[in-house]
Amino acid sequence: MSDRALARPLNLREAAEMIGVPESTLRYWRATGRDGPVGYRVGRRVMYDEAEVQAYRDACRAAAKPQGESA
Repeated sequence: MSDRALARPLNLREAAEMIGVPESTLRYWRATGRDGPVGYRVGRRVMYDEAEVQAYRDACRAAAKPQGESA
């Protein structure tokens, strides 16, 4: 079984809450192809894998840490 099959799908609201941005920001990122977690369509809905959203959030936190600060 693949990792994607095990990942819990998140809707737009849940993904936005996990990252800490408004839903409109997540929509904008997707529409413009800018930064953000990778989403996929299921019918009319856009869904996000929980693991993808967590990885994006972790990458943002790591990038925001000042130089020389340890975990």
